[in-house]
Amino acid sequence: IVPESTQLVQAAEAEQPLLHETHLEPTINKKFNPTTIAPGETSRLTVEIFNPNDYQLINTAFTDSMGQYLGAGNHSNLILADDPQAVSTCGGTVTAVPGSTEFSLANGVVPPKVGSVNGYCTVSVNVTGFADGNWDNAIPVGALTAQDIPDSGYPIYNFSNTTPVQETLNIAA
Repeated sequence: IVPESTQLVQAAEAEQPLLHETHLEPTINKKFNPTTIAPGETSRLTVEIFNPNDYQLINTAFTDSMGQYLGAGNHSNLILADDPQAVSTCGGTVTAVPGSTEFSLANGVVPPKVGSVNGYCTVSVNVTGFADGNWDNAIPVGALTAQDIPDSGYPIYNFSNTTPVQETLNIAA
C-alpha cells in the first residue's frame, strides 16, 4: 500500500512536462563563395550550424581540418588566407591562423528554433590554395559538438552532428 501523500506527489510529478523532452541533433553545412578561384585567390568558406530544438545549444564547437587526408592519396590544398577575416554569428571564440590548414569554433551558442524555422548561426573565413584541382573539404560525423542547458535536476545532454558535410573548391589557372 502506497501512502496517499506519496500518491499525490507522484501524480503531480507525472503532470509536470519536461522542457527538454526531445533532443534533436544539430546539423552542419558549408559552402564556398565563389566555388572556383585562380591559384592564390580567395574564397569565403562559411560553415552553417542548424539547431532543430526549442532551446539554445551552448558550448558549441567544431574544428574544420582542411588539410585532412581525403582518400586516394589526396590531401587538401586549402589553407587560411593571409587575412582570414574570421566572423562568427555563433559568438564564442574562432581560431583562424593565417596559413593554417584548420580553423575552429569554441564556446559558441546556436539559437533555438522559432516556429518551424531551425535556429542557426555561421562561422566564415577566407581560404586560398595554390594548386589546380578540385579540393574537397569535409567535416566528419561527430566533429560538431554542443550541449543544452538542462532543467534543474536534469543532466546535461551532449549533442553532435550525425552526418558529415563536404564541399569542393575548384582551383583553376
